[in-house]
Amino acid sequence: MVTSSLRADDVVGGGSRAPMRRLGGGGGTFLRKRSRRPGELPGAEPGRTTSSIFGGGGQLVRRRLQVKRRRLGGGCHPRTDMSSTAQPVASSAAVGILAATSSKTKTKKKHFVQQKVKVFRASDPLISVFMWGVNHSVNELNQVPLPVMLLPDDFKANSKIKVTNHLFNRENLPSHFKFKEYCPQVFRNLRERFGIDDLDYQVSLTRSSPYGESEAHSGLFLLSYDKTLAVKEISSEDVANMHSILSDYHQHIVKCHGSTLLPQFLGMYRLSVENEDSYMLVMRNMFSHRLTVHKKYDLKGSLVSREASDKEKVKELPTLKDMDFLNMSQKVYVDEEQKKVFMDKLKRDVEV
Repeated sequence: MVTSSLRADDVVGGGSRAPMRRLGGGGGTFLRKRSRRPGELPGAEPGRTTSSIFGGGGQLVRRRLQVKRRRLGGGCHPRTDMSSTAQPVASSAAVGILAATSSKTKTKKKHFVQQKVKVFRASDPLISVFMWGVNHSVNELNQVPLPVMLLPDDFKANSKIKVTNHLFNRENLPSHFKFKEYCPQVFRNLRERFGIDDLDYQVSLTRSSPYGESEAHSGLFLLSYDKTLAVKEISSEDVANMHSILSDYHQHIVKCHGSTLLPQFLGMYRLSVENEDSYMLVMRNMFSHRLTVHKKYDLKGSLVSREASDKEKVKELPTLKDMDFLNMSQKVYVDEEQKKVFMDKLKRDVEV
């Protein structure tokens, strides 16, 4: 019996026989005192059950919580209520907070911004199509990187677009039209060599309608609203001639670095409106757009049929010709340095 009690003491008391001597009783008495009641934890004091430990805020639970917090790196917090009623209250509070937060959240409405369409207003549908086409072609070229060098095919290339927009902007643009640009990369390169930025070129021709300077047997002659560019209507034969000289012309402009007395060609287009084709050539306006022009001459170095008509001479600012220049004994005065620069340019241009 004693042996059994010692083994029981080893199980319950951790293998120490000292408690037997301190209690002073027999083995049976020791077993009765150390026997666990239902609900009592191992190692707990007699009469202390599980409910009494948790319900009374026992030291065992708090020590275990403190040790666990120290291992996790947290501090020792004040006394924590571990009762079974604490958790439902906390969870219900959390639900209340979430419900309040979600109720304050507002959903923003998406605003769809309608894309703006640039409107080109001109009195003539042909000019409206011209403005639309120049704007379109420059925007398309901006998406294409500059070539390292121009190839022979670039002098034969073209880009064209057909527009069918029935009832769209019909007060400013016709319902159906076509636009074609000749040698876009070549003229883009020429504009660069003449020091004209594509954006400035686009703005000059599209911000406001070009206005008519004159309309003779050769077709329209327009000036951009800022008077920096001239637009001349040409024939299909002129387009063919331009293609034949464009390669040599470009090579000459490259050699003289854009310093020339020749016309500075910047773009060539075909417009198809109401099944009728029109051809436009854009050049730099050689007249100053800042200074006022008092007298104007169109000189070609020939005396054959080179005199302005009587109808032309009665205009406020007539375009006079070679014979008029001689008959009026007009002269141009320049200093020696300007004369040398002028003659050098003229010599290079004649040798082309």
